[in-house]
Amino acid sequence: MVLQELSLRGKTALVTGGGSGIGSGITRGLAEAGADIACVYSRHPPTEIEAYVRGLGREFLAIQADVSRMSELPRVMDETVTRFGHLDILVNNAGICPRASALEYTEEMWDQVIQLNEKTVFFLSQLAARQFLRQGTGGRIINLASMLSFLGGFNTTAYTASKHAVMGLTRVMASEWGHLGINVNAIAADDLNAFHKMREEGYLSDRYLLYGHKSRCELYGNYRPINKGVQALAPGLCVGLYNILLTFFKPQLNTVIIRCVVFGYGPLL
Repeated sequence: MVLQELSLRGKTALVTGGGSGIGSGITRGLAEAGADIACVYSRHPPTEIEAYVRGLGREFLAIQADVSRMSELPRVMDETVTRFGHLDILVNNAGICPRASALEYTEEMWDQVIQLNEKTVFFLSQLAARQFLRQGTGGRIINLASMLSFLGGFNTTAYTASKHAVMGLTRVMASEWGHLGINVNAIAADDLNAFHKMREEGYLSDRYLLYGHKSRCELYGNYRPINKGVQALAPGLCVGLYNILLTFFKPQLNTVIIRCVVFGYGPLL
């Protein structure tokens, strides 16, 4: 079990893209801490995650929606509140990252990324904030940023722009809504896909560590937290580490420290 120090019993969490990838880990962790879950998915029903959450004795609502369509967002909020009676936590996890060089990037690719990664984040957060105020309870909003919220990148033009925007939006919403009891934060994790691939190909052992900065932040699966204040790989190094190792030698790494930065206002949960 994770988040043992924190009880979310009686809380309802809405997670976009909560059935796969990092989103599934977030969903599992929130449920393990006691929260009931509304999980938004676009294509494949999150049956495995639903079974896991229900197995913990938590309630689970799967909502199929294309959250890149602004017209779908009120329905997502309404279905969540109708089912559970309230909302306490919103996790804006859903996002896409089509890859192409800046010279080849198309307008269609740009619009798709900005629509989901940026516009949806703000307007779903706005709906959540209005719901928190109607309830008179305050609430928590967690946005998924990226190390590319602080860096450049390769073949990630719109994604990098959108994650810089998420950083800015988080700070604006945190500034405006903090005094209303609405805490807004963002998590910026480094590139984990390379490490999964390294493990699959035998470059890593099964011991993984995650560096959580300024919060009680955890990712799930093969990752475990280490103490705050420990210096980790510099942002961006993780992105190129896999290719460097492949090119020059084949090590067996026992410990990988991945940097995860949290910024915003107030407690994460």
